[in-house]
Parts: sequence; C-alpha cells; structure tokens
Amino acid sequence: MGHFHEYEVKIRISEPSKLISDIEKLNGHLLKNVIQYDIYFDNSDHELTKNDIHLRIRREFNEEMNFLRGEFSYKGAHRGNLIEIRPDTSIELLSEGEIDKLETILNRLDYYKLVLFIKKRERWKLKNIEFEIDKEVIGEVGKTKINLGSFCQAVFETEVKMIEDKTTNVLWESLNKFGYTKKDFEKKSYIDLFLYKKNSLSKEK
Repeated sequence: MGHFHEYEVKIRISEPSKLISDIEKLNGHLLKNVIQYDIYFDNSDHELTKNDIHLRIRREFNEEMNFLRGEFSYKGAHRGNLIEIRPDTSIELLSEGEIDKLETILNRLDYYKLVLFIKKRERWKLKNIEFEIDKEVIGEVGKTKINLGSFCQAVFETEVKMIEDKTTNVLWESLNKFGYTKKDFEKKSYIDLFLYKKNSLSKEK
C-alpha cells in the first residue's frame, strides 16, 4: 500500500476458465480468488469522472462472503496508448467499521456513490506479471444492474516510473502467448463502459 504507478492492459475475454487453465499450464500460481465490491465516488458536478479520476472504496470477500480486507484508492487520470497508466495512492482498511466511517466522511464532503461494481476476480501471477481475471463484472446504480461481461487485466505495479513503450511491449507479450492481440484491447474503464451502456438503455426506452 502507498503511492505507486500502475501499468495495465485490459482485454475483454469470452472464456475466463480457459485463460485460467492456460495460465496454470504455464506454472502460473493463484494469488487470490475473491469477490470485490467496488464503490466509486464523485460529487454532484461529476468533477472526478469528467477528469478521469477514480476515488474508490473496495470491500473484498471470500467465496463464503466473509470480509477479508478493504482498500481506499485515489487513481489519477490515465495516459498511454494500448496501455493504461495511472498514478495510484491506496491505503488498506482493516474492518468494515473503518469503511463505514470513511463513507460517512466522504458523504459529508459531498462525495456520493456514483456506481457499485461487483466482481468475481481471480488474480494469478506468471513470472513478474499479474493477471486479474474478472469472471463477471456487474455495475449497479439504484435499480439498474448491467452485466459488463468478463475481462482480463495484465498488470505491473512499481514504485518507480517505467519506460512506457518497454512496459507496453512486456504486457502485450504476456497476453500474446494466450492468443490475444492489440485488437482485443479495451480502452474504456469499467465506469465508462457502465455509463455508456446505461445511457444506451435509457435511449431505447
């Protein structure tokens, strides 16, 4: 936890179980298998969303829905071509009580829940690359629930800045071995994907 740089390539996948099997065959090892509840916050003017800044509280549970840990993160605007690079500052939250208090503080500062994402995630490591496989991502606002599908994020985190082109190539090479190409790149964040689908559904009504 602390301040670091997050380098990430996200792709949409159709068969999470196949990718997991392929990683396992190459001697990748499972780091975690969790259910994540991610709440993103913004003010009434949507200043953070407009500037591509993410303010997030995460609750992490095991498959039996026992609380494991929490996290409060500020992620700056992303940059990069065929890669997402964000400055990330995070602190660990050790109890649901701490999370509830933090939510109260944010609300009093006029930051409110923008969207909740519920994700079934497995995190694998193969050599020095981590693969965050979101088997299911559901976005929720009020009564609106939208299944965004399945995704994989090849991730490299470091406390020092890396050469962008070199890091991009390393992450894509890690995905190429499983048959994915740059055509599979998903440049939209989960927030952008959710809001796009939500607006599309509203226009259809």
